[in-house]
This record gives sequence, C-alpha cells and structure tokens, in this order.
Amino acid sequence: MTRDLLLGVDAGTTQLKAAVFALDGRLVASARASYPISVNSETNAAEQDPADWWQAAVTAIGAALAEIDTRRLAALAVGGQGPTVVALDGSLRPIGPALTWMDLRATAEAAQISHLAGRTIPAYFFLPKVMWLKRAQPEVYAAAQSFCQAWDYVATQLAGALVVSSSAGIAPWPPDLIAASGLDPVKFPAWRPMGECLGAVCAAAARATGLPEGLPIVGGISDFFEGLIGSGAVERGVACDNGGTSQGFSVCWDAPLTAEGLLKFPSFVAGQWYVGGPVSTTGKALDWWLTAVLDAAEGDYSALEDAAAVRPGSERLVFLPYLAGERAPLWDPGARGVFFGLSLGHRRAHLTRSILEAVAYTLCQLIECFQTAGGQVLEIRACGGQARSPLWCRIKADATGCRVVVPEVIDAPVLGAAIIAGVGAGVFDGFVTGARQMTRPRDIYQPDPTQHAQYAALYGVYRDLYPQLRSMYSRLNSLT
Repeated sequence: MTRDLLLGVDAGTTQLKAAVFALDGRLVASARASYPISVNSETNAAEQDPADWWQAAVTAIGAALAEIDTRRLAALAVGGQGPTVVALDGSLRPIGPALTWMDLRATAEAAQISHLAGRTIPAYFFLPKVMWLKRAQPEVYAAAQSFCQAWDYVATQLAGALVVSSSAGIAPWPPDLIAASGLDPVKFPAWRPMGECLGAVCAAAARATGLPEGLPIVGGISDFFEGLIGSGAVERGVACDNGGTSQGFSVCWDAPLTAEGLLKFPSFVAGQWYVGGPVSTTGKALDWWLTAVLDAAEGDYSALEDAAAVRPGSERLVFLPYLAGERAPLWDPGARGVFFGLSLGHRRAHLTRSILEAVAYTLCQLIECFQTAGGQVLEIRACGGQARSPLWCRIKADATGCRVVVPEVIDAPVLGAAIIAGVGAGVFDGFVTGARQMTRPRDIYQPDPTQHAQYAALYGVYRDLYPQLRSMYSRLNSLT
C-alpha cells in the first residue's frame, strides 16, 4: 500500500482540526471539534481543560479517518495554540486548567523576568505564566512533574509518553530564562526540533482514534509557525496574515530587522528570519460583536452582508479592537476597545464594518513598523477564518495597499502541520519544498488606489488614538 497521505492536527484556541492531505496539497478529508474557553476580563484569566483537547482530538481524528484508507498514511504532526502552559503530573495527567496564550495574569512576573534577562518578555509568554502559577497556585506548581504546550499534550496522548517539540527561534523555556525565572529546571523537559520523528501512535491511542498503531508522530509547533509554512510565506517579502480568533502577522526577510513593537525570530530555513507579531482579539472582536451584542447564533455571519453595503471608512467611524488588551505592536494588556466617531447617522452595519476595518488598520500598523525598520511587504498570504470573507480580504488589500492572496487551503496551520509531517517522514527534503508543493493560490485581491488613499487617512486616526488614550486606560483600570 502506497503511503501517500499526511495527517495534520491543529489544537487551536476554540477548536481542534484534523485534516488529511494528498502530497500535492489536495484536501482529502477533514473534521473539527470545538471546546470552551473560560475568560475573565476582570482578572485577565483565560483557561481551558486539556482533557477537552484530547476528547476533541479523538472525535475529529476519528471522523476524518472514516473517509480514508488509513494504511495510506505516512505520518502525522500536531501543532496548536501557544504559548499555553499545561502542568502534568508523573502519570502525564493535567493538574488543573491550562493557562492559554490569552491569559495575561503574569504581568508582574513578566516585568521581573524582563529585568533579570535584560530583554522584554511579554506576559503571555510561557515562563512568566509558570512563575505566576508558582506564586498564585503553589500547590499546582509543586505537584507538576513537567510543563508542556497544548500541542505537546495532544501528541503525548497519541504517543503514550511525554513528547515535546519546538523550534530554536521560539523555544518556550531557554536555559537563560529558566535561570532568570528562578523556576526548577527539572520541570521543563528537553524538546526536539519540529519536523523530527518523536515516536509512534501507541495502542491505546490507536483504539481511541482509529489511527494505525505505530504511525510516526512528527514534532509540531505553534499554529503561528504552522501558518507560515501552510500559507507558503517562505519567500523574502511575503507576509502571512493568519486571522482567526487572534491574528498572527509575520514577514519573511533575509535579515533580522529590529522593528519597534515587533518580534523577530530565525526561520526554519537557514539565513531567513520572520519579523512581526501576534495581535490579541481580532476575529474574537467580530464574534463578540455578533454574538454578545447582536445576539446572532454562533457562526452566523450574515451581518457582513449589510456591512458590505456601507461605504469604505464606515462614515468616519474607527474601532480599536483591544477587547483583551493588545500585543504587537503596543504590548499593553490594559488597553481596551473603543468605537470612536459615533454619530446619529451610524447604524449597526457601520459598526460591523468598522470592526473589519480595524483589523486591517492593525495590519497597516504592523507593516508600518516593519517598513520603518527597512523592510518591504510584497504580498500578503491571508489564511484562517477571516480569509473566508471576500469583503474582509478586499478591505485588507485596500487598507494596506498590498496584494492579498488567499491560498486554496485557508486553514494554513493544519496544512502546515501536514507539511511538517511530510518533512519528518522524508516525503519532502525541507519545509520550503513541502510548502511549494502543497500550497497554491485560490483568490487574489489587488488594492484599489482610491480606496487605499481614503483608508490611509483613517488609519492615521486609528494609529494616533492609542497614544492619546494610554493614560486614560491606566486610570480606568485603577478603578474598582
């Protein structure tokens, strides 16, 4: 039997996706399963039960495999949300809820470790959250035999043994930071590079999921990195806009540009770098508006049809999407959302469109930071749930002035996981080869110069609002 299929698994923020791909990138079968997230905006907590991820994996993988001959599978890889802290006991069972990437309670710990390390370590990073656990929940920290990420937990359940993978560019617990944190280094397992074979599907996992026992498990990575590979953003000047619950935006470049407010990290390709950063609540801001305010059913995006009829610029209405603070390029967990410019002439559709435009303005701000540092964005590969909306893609192209390309497979992280699996199985000789073979464009949006000029003026208002409000955010957050 020819092993010509690859399985990618992506444990995201709100759902787990499992997808089987042919070696040319054609989607053969897929399934997904959702799970809840507990968010407390007062305390900045954002937690999940890791057991929900595993149950979703069993459900989604089983449903996807029902459509194929599993003997054709060459390998699988698991990636997902992060940095998310999972505490495990000696039997690899989770101790308490996981602290997701959205959890920002470790602000004080981030400041402490940043001071000791001599560089900025944001509160959403892995080690500050473990430091917070040690201080706020010492019983959990003491009981933990090891810490890992979301994708590690799922891969560990599949392998029946602790397996941890990462990349040197985004290593979650480098030795120097462990030393600066004062945490116990034995609680942080050695990780293997993404793309290496970590183990094989154990008998118990095979029975639970329908996977063949012994199928190779290849080390995965965060959905941020997976999206870079799965979108095909592997060439100089090509950016990946991975828009889902949150936003990940990074540009491939041939030098480690230092841009204010942006992160830089080495690529999985020697000599290349990625410059960009994560944005907190973009797609989540739209979901909040539709479900919590408009009382629409989850997944009902019919309101976007009305937004399409509103003229670009939403009649001079500007939205700041900082509903859970903001990461790049502001790095302010205390920032909050704002509708600016409301008038009696505005209707529901104007507010809906302004949220879509706010996400585009966020991309403009990231691109501006990158260009100020000497870089250039030649093209944006749009993926994730936001890429399903032609209106949103058109707004992004017009606002940024960049060509926006939507790949055939917009769930780029899960395709990226499959490509990583192919590298580990020896199907591809590297990530670039795999990305070139398995990604192709579906739709292309060229920017309209007239609309771009109008959006550029409104983007200036968007960019200048936050500095004007920063002191007011502090004042607001100090109130009880």
